[in-house]
Amino acid sequence: MNKLKSEKSICDIAIRRDIHSLSKEEQLRFFRAAKQMLKSKEGKRGTSEFYRIGKIHGFPLEKGRTSIWCAHGIITFPAWHRAYVLEFEKALQKADKEINPEYKDSIALPYWDWTDFSTKKDYFPQILRDWKVGDYPDDFYEDDEFKALMEKDHIKERLPDQEYRERAELQKLDELALSIFNYPHKTWSHNSYKGEPGSIENPHNFMHNLIGPPMNQHEYAGYDLAFWLHHSNVDRFIQARLKQDFNCGKDTNIEFEMDNPELFSKKLEPFKNDLTGTDFYPVDCYIEDTSKLGYTYDVLPQPNTLLERPRQPKSIFNIRIPIDNIYDLNIKFLSLFIKKKGVEIEIPNVYDYKKWILNENYVGIDAVFVANTRICSNCSNKQIVSFQFDTTQTLSKLNLKEEDAEGIVAFLDRNNNVIVPKEESFFKLKDFGFLTDLGLFDLL
Repeated sequence: MNKLKSEKSICDIAIRRDIHSLSKEEQLRFFRAAKQMLKSKEGKRGTSEFYRIGKIHGFPLEKGRTSIWCAHGIITFPAWHRAYVLEFEKALQKADKEINPEYKDSIALPYWDWTDFSTKKDYFPQILRDWKVGDYPDDFYEDDEFKALMEKDHIKERLPDQEYRERAELQKLDELALSIFNYPHKTWSHNSYKGEPGSIENPHNFMHNLIGPPMNQHEYAGYDLAFWLHHSNVDRFIQARLKQDFNCGKDTNIEFEMDNPELFSKKLEPFKNDLTGTDFYPVDCYIEDTSKLGYTYDVLPQPNTLLERPRQPKSIFNIRIPIDNIYDLNIKFLSLFIKKKGVEIEIPNVYDYKKWILNENYVGIDAVFVANTRICSNCSNKQIVSFQFDTTQTLSKLNLKEEDAEGIVAFLDRNNNVIVPKEESFFKLKDFGFLTDLGLFDLL
């Protein structure tokens, strides 16, 4: 290892802070550095740093590649995205030095703490509203076809701040994120396709889809500045879990062995470790002190002592859907309603999150974040996406037993259109229903 390259002075350590805590001057410095990253090199299209890094998460594919980079729903999710966020932060620092050579400190990528529902400030940061994906320079995209695709399908107005706040709060996103502290060795486990609790990937998925285009589309999310503040916060929770119990980092090889042993020794492509100039591996990311990677956080989330580990649910409804069905309809959320067998209920054909959650048959909502299965080998290999809903309270409220109840699933696509599939072939029906009926409850 190059010793000189690995040593970091205090000025070299970037301190990531909540975007809301930054002064106007500090926010403006960050905004200008990010804008600098949009500039193409020597006027050649598609050569900006923002574009280079953004497309790593999806489209367009690098020449010679047949599959996009994807680390979702697999155990390398925390490590791969840590390396990815570092790639962006290093480019941000370089851009900042280009326009502010007089600054001696290293600018940091801020984070957006979407678990903070305080009414004292905008929930969705104003700086992200001011950042317009539709206003990127004409030479940002490498060709007109991709530019037209982005402008047609993947650039929309942000939702009102109140809706962002209320939908996240109704989802109890803070409790969902803090639940990672209550499940030993779950920090590195994936749950997007297993329905398991205790993973930061659950609230991660929800926020991607809630923010809307291009964030709710895997292949284009990296082109949105919101992506980077969102993932800085995800990384903050991951580091807090390591601080709480570093054994979950030391013992990752055991967990990897249970899940996918090949991934533990597989390099995190396409990244290089900036400190060593060598390849990045998962073990490089499992560290107690992130200053060794060039950054720290001002404040880490703390375990909520009032948030006890949930008791074992008495009733769970299982849903398994072929992943191609999810991709073809561009499904982003799914909600479960429980009703008495033989009794018809009306599912509103327009999504109103306040009315839905007050519906007595409503159980809950979950998010799914998948890529184009035709060019993502990771997602296509999953074949089936699984979801599990705790139906204990809803059954009690309706005074129903499992044997007298049945479920209805309503989906929301990327534009919040409501889809209630009628075709039985849409679901993998042998695994659709209450786990006790399926004989699977004891496997939890």
